[in-house]
Amino acid sequence: MDSKQQKALLQSVRASLLKVQELEQTVGSFLGDQQLLDIQLNNLIASLKDLQSKQGACSGTEVPIDVLRALDAGGNPDIATLALFTQSLQENQATKGKIQALSQLRDNLFKEAQEVYPDVSSSYQALKAAPAQTEQKSSNSKP
Repeated sequence: MDSKQQKALLQSVRASLLKVQELEQTVGSFLGDQQLLDIQLNNLIASLKDLQSKQGACSGTEVPIDVLRALDAGGNPDIATLALFTQSLQENQATKGKIQALSQLRDNLFKEAQEVYPDVSSSYQALKAAPAQTEQKSSNSKP
């Protein structure tokens, strides 16, 4: 979405919110002037139609469900996004630590297996190296 589309969409949102606020004030202090109420309702409908016509500018934009929940609860979307980012970063670090721990465990188990079963480990290394050599030969033979 380019900046012109963003500005137009933002203007439409602000205009719609202003129409909602005006309608809310009219309804709050309603004195029986049906014509004024009808005019403001029609203005709100026109503003919402304008906003709907510009919704294509937002297509493809994905908002995380947690941010929407925070908005529904009256929270700040920037704070919700920051919290979501921080949580994702922590989960990423935890996963990275688990991967490193499992890698260390594998290496340690392999070292111990080499000490206890040297003949089996050498056979394993030969089998492990064979597919790598086959892949290397096939990649070298391709034009």
